[in-house]
Amino acid sequence: MPPKSPSGIPERVLSLLPNIHREKLSSLVKIKASNTTQVREESDSIQGYLRVLEQRRKFVEDDLADIPPRWNINDDAYKSLIMAKIEAACAGTPKSGTVIVSKQFKTNTLQYFGGSRLDQHGVAQVYCMMTGWYGDFGRKGKEKTPVKGVQLVPRSLEGGDLNYLFGIRGGDKILSSVENSLLLHKNIGLALDACQVIFVPEMTQSEGLKWKLVVTDQSMLKNSATERYDWVASDCLDQNLHGTYLKFLNENRPAKRYLYLRYVITYLILKKRGPRSVEWAVDNKTKEFTWAAPGPYLRQSLLRSLSRRVSDHYLPVALYQDNTFSELSRTKNKSVEEEADYTLSLANKLVLSTEVEDEEEDSSEEDSTSDEDTSCDTCMIGGRGAASFVWENPGVS
Repeated sequence: MPPKSPSGIPERVLSLLPNIHREKLSSLVKIKASNTTQVREESDSIQGYLRVLEQRRKFVEDDLADIPPRWNINDDAYKSLIMAKIEAACAGTPKSGTVIVSKQFKTNTLQYFGGSRLDQHGVAQVYCMMTGWYGDFGRKGKEKTPVKGVQLVPRSLEGGDLNYLFGIRGGDKILSSVENSLLLHKNIGLALDACQVIFVPEMTQSEGLKWKLVVTDQSMLKNSATERYDWVASDCLDQNLHGTYLKFLNENRPAKRYLYLRYVITYLILKKRGPRSVEWAVDNKTKEFTWAAPGPYLRQSLLRSLSRRVSDHYLPVALYQDNTFSELSRTKNKSVEEEADYTLSLANKLVLSTEVEDEEEDSSEEDSTSDEDTSCDTCMIGGRGAASFVWENPGVS
């Protein structure tokens, strides 16, 4: 059989064509090969996208349930919201064990929440959702700001046990998802990691659901929170954080499932210390435990056994009955023995020292504290100091 060229035409036949026709045919063959490769790559990408979408299906369904009915907004806006939720669920996922670079996480978080800008002088600024705008620079002109991209779900919880708790497959995504983040002054972020503060949902008549910062550690109330704020109003500063709300700049919000898990983690860790440590979780009016943003966030059986393992107490019914699910049609429940293993592994992760995360956060930053002007004012939280930066009232409701 005579040999064929890449075009599939025998060489003997090709040799009879004029040079210009052979060159044209060769060009068409290359274009076809390129298009075939492109189609194959796009097909592989779509298949991968669909696999991830199936793994994160519960997250997508939960997020879509939060979107207002389509008759309240125009069709284009509705489609945009739906696509944003799906894309957020299917964004690139790091491999298991990958260390999330804090600087990249912060950049993604700033973009998602619209937390960066240039002032009237062209100087870069970044936004804290509790205390406002700060200059995004250090004394030597290098990037250095007290605002951090804070993860709600600790990175130490990565693994199949966490996937099962959320009712998904492939849960590594939660570590790098912008919906698992807040933009906060580093002192507030440290307090959140240390279970000294928490964000509690509150339903208001005028603005709907809002997130209130509550100080859980009463011993902190006498300390300054940042260079401009106390945890509560004092003779030194008349601006306080305790009882005030997160202020967002756009329509994007952190996912309620992550805020709920952070709330539960804080409750369990503090419950271990004694009943008075969780008085902040009791509603002042009803004198009962409450969570004002219900949804099927976590698997009930695993959450209840986890609470018993971590705190030596069961979670109050009011804190889980409207915030958990028992079964999912797409996933099979684990056996009692498997859930016991998951409970043990998650409990061990929860009690890991927060100092590990602090060290990773510090080592990932490009600038060192030696670049800062150490003569500026400082504020303290749990024995830590924080340099004073340019501040501006956020002016956002």
